[in-house]
Amino acid sequence: MTLKIVETTVTENSVRVRFADNPDPAKANEWLDMQFPISKLERSEGNPLSEPRKAPLAAIHQAALRYARDAVDAEIEVIADLGGRNYR
Repeated sequence: MTLKIVETTVTENSVRVRFADNPDPAKANEWLDMQFPISKLERSEGNPLSEPRKAPLAAIHQAALRYARDAVDAEIEVIADLGGRNYR
């Protein structure tokens, strides 16, 4: 799976990022769409992404990817904990 950022939309309140294996939606076989509130994104730990419409696109992508990574890591941990339980 090789996904790349193919679309980014920044609004006053949110950032939407689309990852896909092909920039043409009709040809894409794999894709992820993620949307995050601006208020949750940070340039680095404890350093909010201020004025995102003026921020470099790379800073927005990094902040969105950090947020997504943290969310996915937390969910993986929950699932791993559940996998260790014996349900009957």
